[in-house]
Amino acid sequence: EGGARAYTRAGLDWTAKFPGVVAAAAHLPCRSALIDGEAVVFDAKGLSDFPALVAALEARRGGVVFAAFDLLGLDGADLRDLPLIKRKEQLRRLMSQASSPLHFAEHVEERIADAFADAGRAGAEGVIAKRRGAPYVSGRSSSWLKVKTARRDDVVIVGFMPSTKGEMFRSLLAAVEDGGGLRYVGRIGTGYGAAMRAKLASRLTPAEKPLQMSG
Repeated sequence: EGGARAYTRAGLDWTAKFPGVVAAAAHLPCRSALIDGEAVVFDAKGLSDFPALVAALEARRGGVVFAAFDLLGLDGADLRDLPLIKRKEQLRRLMSQASSPLHFAEHVEERIADAFADAGRAGAEGVIAKRRGAPYVSGRSSSWLKVKTARRDDVVIVGFMPSTKGEMFRSLLAAVEDGGGLRYVGRIGTGYGAAMRAKLASRLTPAEKPLQMSG
């Protein structure tokens, strides 16, 4: 009854950054729902474009799609203990009446190797592999894996975001060489543990200074 809200995985209220998404969510045929998904901007080839997503959020413009891939609760019922495939069945029914920019994230259960190869040929970063019978667990778990293709990009680390949780830093800021200068492409917030963070911090701290960038 209070309308739809959008939260980041860290619990920040980003409703104002996703006006089209929350407006569409408010019209879903349910009293309440808690939906997990990914905010995406697709390029001309149909691939996710992270720099374009950053630009769209900063400019508060359209083009952002919400790809819904899990349903944690529906009309007061807690679904987290159900197998993933059962949660997605209920999510599919709920999303069948959704309007743009809400999108049900389809999955592949057969020809997995072929699907992964297709993703690589298309230029996708990789795929997410999930156990179909797993319950929902917040954060990282062994029930899902990010499997990358061989494709990679070289970036320049131009700064970092400070941590609010006592860690060395929250994320690294990356840029690519473009026309003799550097163009900001996004943040890198995963992929390193405490030892790697300490090693990187020892190299970042001596050069630390306030930095302004344009997207």
